[in-house]
Formats: sequence, C-alpha cells, structure tokens
Amino acid sequence: MIHSRVVLPLLAALTVVFAGCGTSTIDSKKAEGLIQRSIVQAGNHASSVQCPKDVKAKSGGTFDCTFKLTDGRHGTVTVHMTNNKGHVTVSPSDYHVQ
Repeated sequence: MIHSRVVLPLLAALTVVFAGCGTSTIDSKKAEGLIQRSIVQAGNHASSVQCPKDVKAKSGGTFDCTFKLTDGRHGTVTVHMTNNKGHVTVSPSDYHVQ
C-alpha cells in the first residue's frame, strides 16, 4: 500500500533522462513508464499514469503527473528537472496520494 508519508521507498535518488535526442522536451511516455515501474516496485499497481506533453526541459523546473492505483486511490507525483537536457529526479516525498 502507498501511504501518504512514506510513499515509494525504492525511489530515493532516482535519476533518469527523459529528453529525446537533440530535443529539449521531456518524453512524457518515458516519464509515465518510470512512474508506473516505481509504483510496482513499491508493491502497488497503477491502473493509469498521465504526464503532460510538450514539457520543456529546464534546470530547476518541475512538472506534475497524475496516477490512479488499482485500489481506487489516486494522486500526483512531482518530477524535478535537474538540467536543460532532460535529466529528472523523483523521490518518495514527491508522491501525494489521496
């Protein structure tokens, strides 16, 4: 179960590159896949994950993705961009479950 305080302990310090080659736009499908996998690794199952399209990679920027768990709970996760090339991080405190 995902709890609102300790959400996804396996996500600590997760860093991934989401930008495509030669572009400064985040790949929303890759972001959704990462979040889906991290939820599964934490012992939960997501019925859906949605991230915005056309997010420009910007150092220090953030964007939110939404998810719905198979048990009916839902929430958002804030993804942090660490540079202009598409590197991002997600940590357990970035998940907010309702």
